[in-house]
Amino acid sequence: MKITEMLVRLGLLQTAPPPAQAPAEDAAIPTRVVSLRELTGEIDEEKRSAERLFDPEAWDLRDHDGFGDNPLPHGWTSLKVMEALRDGQPAKVLEQLKAHSVDVHDVLEEAHRRDQALDAHEAHLQQQVKQLEAEAQRRRSSLEAEIAQKQQLLRDLEGSVTRARARVQEWLDRKHGLEDELEGAMKHLAENLQKEDAK
Repeated sequence: MKITEMLVRLGLLQTAPPPAQAPAEDAAIPTRVVSLRELTGEIDEEKRSAERLFDPEAWDLRDHDGFGDNPLPHGWTSLKVMEALRDGQPAKVLEQLKAHSVDVHDVLEEAHRRDQALDAHEAHLQQQVKQLEAEAQRRRSSLEAEIAQKQQLLRDLEGSVTRARARVQEWLDRKHGLEDELEGAMKHLAENLQKEDAK
């Protein structure tokens, strides 16, 4: 965009303003429950999608949407001019262009097209990031719903264990009471039997 703005400012290029884009409406985020196996597979695929953004080819500033170096018929491009200036030959650049019969306007126009290609690729990368963010938010909501469900299941299981322990303890208390009562009754019976035998 900077190159285009500079060319417009110098009166070397006229461009129409980009069409206004309608703001995106917020969409409801759906949730669903998935198995751990499905979840692991989906997360792996999402990680691979995100990692594609780190592919070195995605960051090659020389080639966007097939633009590449694509030299003009005379072999000069805005990149070649830039490299010539970078090599410390600013005074000779115009002389070299004239010597090769290069129309400077061709190079400026090519720089404008390159600038547009860079902007288009920037928009493409930004869109990929937005899609990744939206998918991450969707997955976050789904995971949070699943975590809440699993936490409730865990609470239910813990409650079942607590109730089972309480019932067992109640039974043990009654068992001990019965054993004590039986012991007392049998002791009484045995003592009376011994008394009868002693007569």
